[in-house]
Amino acid sequence: MLRLTPLELSFTAMVTARLRFWEGVNPNALRLMITTMILSILMMGIAAVTRTLFILRLDLGTEFFGVYNAFAAFGYTGMAIPAGLLGRRFGLKPTMVFGVVTFLVGYLLGPLVEYTPHTLWVPWSLAAQFISAAGYSILSVNTSPAIMATTRPDNRSKTYSLLSTTRNLGVFVGLVAGGMLPTRIAALMNWSLDATDPYRVALLGSGLLAVSALFVLLRYQEGDASITAKEPVAREGLFPALSLGLVLVYIVLSQSAIAVCHSFCNAYMDTELHLSADFIGWLSALGQVFAVFIPFAVPRLRNQLDNSSVLIMASLVSALLVAPVIVGESWILAGISRMGVMSMSAIWMPVIQMYQMEMVQAEYRPIAFALVSVALGTNFALVSLFGGYIIEAWGYPTLFLIGAVAAVCGSVFLLAIRARPTMQPRFAN
Repeated sequence: MLRLTPLELSFTAMVTARLRFWEGVNPNALRLMITTMILSILMMGIAAVTRTLFILRLDLGTEFFGVYNAFAAFGYTGMAIPAGLLGRRFGLKPTMVFGVVTFLVGYLLGPLVEYTPHTLWVPWSLAAQFISAAGYSILSVNTSPAIMATTRPDNRSKTYSLLSTTRNLGVFVGLVAGGMLPTRIAALMNWSLDATDPYRVALLGSGLLAVSALFVLLRYQEGDASITAKEPVAREGLFPALSLGLVLVYIVLSQSAIAVCHSFCNAYMDTELHLSADFIGWLSALGQVFAVFIPFAVPRLRNQLDNSSVLIMASLVSALLVAPVIVGESWILAGISRMGVMSMSAIWMPVIQMYQMEMVQAEYRPIAFALVSVALGTNFALVSLFGGYIIEAWGYPTLFLIGAVAAVCGSVFLLAIRARPTMQPRFAN
C-alpha cells in the first residue's frame, strides 16, 4: 500500500483546500476574473517592468518619468466616472469590451514613440499612457459591480478574494515576463539592454494577449441580476454622497505607501541599486507570489473582523513595510518592502470593494466604484506627479517616508469615522 509522507500529505491537503475554494463560483464571475488577469499581466506586470525600463532609456529625465506615471493615474481617474455612466447607459458587457479595445490601442502606441519626430516623444508617450490607463479603468470600474451581481452574501468574500488572486496571479506572470522578455530578445538579436529595442519588441509582442481577453469577455453574459435592470429606489437607498466622500478621503491617504512603491520601487532598483532587468522582474515576481495566495485569508479575516478593521490593519501594515527602503540601500530591503506592500494591497483591494459596494444600492454601484477609482487614481497621480521632483530634491527615502506617514493618517481617519450609521453595510444582500 502506498504511503504518503507528512510533507506530501500537507501539500495534498493544501491543493484540495484551494480547489474547494473555487466551488460555487459563478461562471460569469470566472470569465471576468480571467479577463482581469490577462489585462493585469500587461498593465501591472509587463508594463511595470518593461515599459518602465523602456521609458527610462528614452533619456527624458526623472521628472518626466514621474509625470509619465502620473498620466496613467490621470487616465484611470479621468475615465472612471464616465466609465460608470457608460456601464449604466449601455450595459456592463459592451462597456467592458470597449475598455479592453481602448487599452490595447494605448498599449501598442506607446512603444512606437521612437518612430515619431523627437519633438513628439513627450506628448506621444503621455497620450499612449493615458489611453491605455483609461481603457483599464473602463474595464475595472464595471467589473466590480458585475462581480457583485454574480454573488450572494455567503460567497461574496470568496469571490472578491478570487478576483484579487487572479489579478495578482496575472501581475506575477507579467512581472516575470517583463524581466525575462527583453533579456531573451536582446540575447537572441544581439542587442544591448541599454538600448530601447528589446523593450519595444517585448511590449509590442505582449500586446497580443489583450486579444485573448476579448474572446473571454465576449462569453460573459449579463443576466437578470445585472445592475442595468431598473430597480425602484427607496428613500433610504439614496446615494450616500457624504459617507462615500469620507471613504474617498481615506483611500487617497491610506494608499500612499502602496502607490509610492508601485510607482517608484522598480525605478529605485534600476537607478539607485543598479539591478538588472531580469533581477528586478524576478524580485518583483517573488513579492507577487505572496499577493497571489494571501487573498485566500480574506474570508477568514472577515470572520474575525469587520471590513473597516481589515482596511485599517492593511493600511497600517503597508506603512510599516515601507520602512526597510527608508533605512538603507539594499536589494534585500527593497525586496522586503516590495513583497510586503504587494501582499497588503492584495488584502486591501477586495475588502474596499465589498465595503463600499455594500453601502449603496445596485443601481448606484458603477458610480460608487467609479468614485473609488477616482480616489485611487488621484492618489497615484499625486504620488507620481510630485514623486519625481521629491526624488530629485531629497532622494528616494524621503518620498517613501511621506507615503508611509500618509498611510498612517488614512488609517486614523477611517478609525475615527467608521462608527457613523451610514458607513455600515446597509445593502449587503
